[in-house]
Amino acid sequence: MSKLERVNIITPTYNDAHRYLTDTIVSVQRQVLKENNLELVHTIINDGSSNKKSIEYLNRIEKIKSVKIINQSNNGLSSARNAGINYISSDYILPLDSDDLISPCYLDLLVSKI
Repeated sequence: MSKLERVNIITPTYNDAHRYLTDTIVSVQRQVLKENNLELVHTIINDGSSNKKSIEYLNRIEKIKSVKIINQSNNGLSSARNAGINYISSDYILPLDSDDLISPCYLDLLVSKI
């Protein structure tokens, strides 16, 4: 049996989590990992959101087992991505914005081509 490789998806968010993040999380959770022996982790970086609805939403999704949330002061998109990358331990990292979606076979195909 081959080694289990970890793929970590890094998703920064700032004040829009309540609008877009559900669809992004669902697109990550729907990944079909046939060809590769992969562990999938989704790390969301809250870049100092001040919007009440976003904060409430992030507090609710913190309970999802496959999602990890990192909170930081607002330092901008690149800082949030870097915080996520520095926080995790992973074989592969995929940056994914909070309003982006990926198809169900995206990660399997991507890792098989690497």
